[in-house]
Amino acid sequence: MADVEGLIHHEAEQAEARRRDPLPSSAVGTRPNSRGGAAPRILSVRLSGEQFDRLTVEAEHAGVPVSTLARMLVLRGLAPSGDEGVGPEEAERLSTVLRDAIRSEVQHAVHAEIRAGVREELHRTVKAEFLREPA
Repeated sequence: MADVEGLIHHEAEQAEARRRDPLPSSAVGTRPNSRGGAAPRILSVRLSGEQFDRLTVEAEHAGVPVSTLARMLVLRGLAPSGDEGVGPEEAERLSTVLRDAIRSEVQHAVHAEIRAGVREELHRTVKAEFLREPA
């Protein structure tokens, strides 16, 4: 068993060391997002649970992974005006997803501001012993 584990470890090290090497001419497929041999970078983005759920639903409708849809939205937002990297129907759908996400974020911020105002007013007008913070 130790020989198998050693072999796996050795092969993993070799694969990692050569992962940026050009693909052989006989290879089928490409390495996405690595034009010109540049290593892709990873971007972490925080979303509210509601935003992530909405993105997940839209990704399912589009038949793509969530990260792919997120990347498409980011790239679409970065594209120069008039750049038609995606078709008009897809661009409209992505625009709707982005608009809905922004609307959701604004609504969330407004609701949070209203809640804070109500809480502040309650603390000013109601005796502290009658106020209990929600769990």
